[in-house]
Amino acid sequence: MMMVWQLLIFVLLIFVVFAATTYPANLSTAGSPTVLTKSVSSLTNKTVSKYLEPSDSIELIWLNESAGMLLVKLNGAETFIINDSRGEIVTDANVTVKSLADYIRSTGNYSRKLAASIRQLEEFNASKASGEAVCKRMTGLDHLPCVDRVSCLVCCLAVPNCQMIAYGEGVVQAVMEYRQALNRYEQSYPALRRSLEITVANSSHIVNATKELYEYKSAVMGINNAKLLGKCGSCFNYCKPYNWSLAKLAASEDSLIYLQYLESLSENLGPHAKLILNETARTKAYRYNRAENKSRLISRLDRMDAAVVSGMLALQAGGYGADIREDYRSYLNYSNLTRGLIGRGDVRLALASEPELDRVGGIITFGLSKRLDCLANIALLKADIEYKLAFINSGAVRVDQSQAVQLQKRYAEAKAKMAVSYVSLLYLKSDLEDIYNSLDWLMASGAPSQAICLVPPAILFTLMGGIAFTRRGI
Repeated sequence: MMMVWQLLIFVLLIFVVFAATTYPANLSTAGSPTVLTKSVSSLTNKTVSKYLEPSDSIELIWLNESAGMLLVKLNGAETFIINDSRGEIVTDANVTVKSLADYIRSTGNYSRKLAASIRQLEEFNASKASGEAVCKRMTGLDHLPCVDRVSCLVCCLAVPNCQMIAYGEGVVQAVMEYRQALNRYEQSYPALRRSLEITVANSSHIVNATKELYEYKSAVMGINNAKLLGKCGSCFNYCKPYNWSLAKLAASEDSLIYLQYLESLSENLGPHAKLILNETARTKAYRYNRAENKSRLISRLDRMDAAVVSGMLALQAGGYGADIREDYRSYLNYSNLTRGLIGRGDVRLALASEPELDRVGGIITFGLSKRLDCLANIALLKADIEYKLAFINSGAVRVDQSQAVQLQKRYAEAKAKMAVSYVSLLYLKSDLEDIYNSLDWLMASGAPSQAICLVPPAILFTLMGGIAFTRRGI
C-alpha cells in the first residue's frame, strides 16, 4: 500500500514538472473562470507577474470595475486586491472591505433589484387610484373634511346614497375609520419612497427602508380591512374593495428583504478582509524570502544527496544494499524532481514538496545508517575474532584444540555467508558475537604455554590479547 501511495505522488510530481507552462502575456485571460469586460492594465500585469511562477494558476475578478478594484487569486487562494489604474496592491482594511462589499452588491444585482422594488411599489400604489376615487365620491370625502364624527356625518349626508344610511349604527364611525386609514397610507407611502431614494445613494439605509415598508404594509392592511369596504359580518360593503395587486407589494417586499440580506453580508466582511490581507502579507513575504529559501533548499538537497549517495556506495562496495534499492531510487526521484522544480522557477512547488522529500529522505537515511552501523560492528567483531584465533594458533595458550577447531570452522562459515538484507546482517552479527564470546571463554579457561609460564596467567592473558574490544550495538 505504501509503495502505491508513493507511486501516485511520484506520478503527480512528474506531471507538474513536465506540464507546459508559461507566464501569461495578458492576465485577463490567464486561466480565469470570470469573463472580464475589459483587460487589466499593463501596471497590473507588471505587478502581478512579480508573484507568478510557471505552474501557478491565476484568476482575476473585478470587484468594482468602475473603481478599478480587482481581486487576484493565485492557485485558488484569494491573494490580494489590486488597484488596476495604479497597479498597486491594496493593504488598507477599509478599502478591502469596501471592495468586497461592492462585489457582493454587484453580483447580487443590488441596483437592479432595488430599482425593480421601487417600480413594483409605484405600480402597486397606482393600482388603488380608481377604487379609492369611487369610494371617496360615495362618502363625500372627495370634497369635504372628515376629522371627527360630526364632520364625517356631514360628508356622508352630502351624498344621496350615503345619506340614506348615514344614521345607521356604525356607519359614520366606519366612514371616519376609512378616512383615518387613508391618512395613515398617505403618510407612510411618501415616507417609504423617500427612504428608498436615500437607499439608492446609500445602501446602508436599506434597514430603515425595510422598516418603512412594514409600516406601509400595515397602512395597506388598514384600508383593506376598513368596514366600509369589507364583507365581514359587521362590515357594510358600501364601497368595493380596492383592485390593487398585493402580489406586486409582496414582490417589492421580497426584493427589499433580499437587499437587506446582501447588506448584512457587506457589513460583516471584516474577517474575510483580514484573511485576504493575511494572504497578501504571506505572499509578499514569500517573494521577499524566495531567493533565500531557494538557496537553502538547494544546499539542503546537496547535503542530503551527498550523504545518501555516499552511504549507498559504501554498502554496495561490500555487496550490500539490495534490500533498500527501491527506497534509494525513490529518494533520488524526489530529489531530482525537486531540483527540476527549482530549475524551472517553481520554487513554491519545490518548497511545498519538501515535507514529502523529508519523509522519503528519512526512510533511506535511517535504512543506510542502521546497515552501516551493523557492518561497522561486524568488521570490529571479525578483527577481534581473527586476533584471538591467531593468538590461540600461536600456541601462546593451551586450550581444548577440538573446541578451537570447531570455533574456527564456525567463523569460516560465518565469513562465507552473504548477508543481502538487514535481517541477515543482524543474524551474522549475532553469530559473530557468539563466536567471539566462546573464544573469550575458551581462552579464559586455558593455561599459558611452558615457554612463558613464569608470567602469571592473568597478566599473560592481558598482554597477549585478552583486551575486550569495544563495539557499538545497534
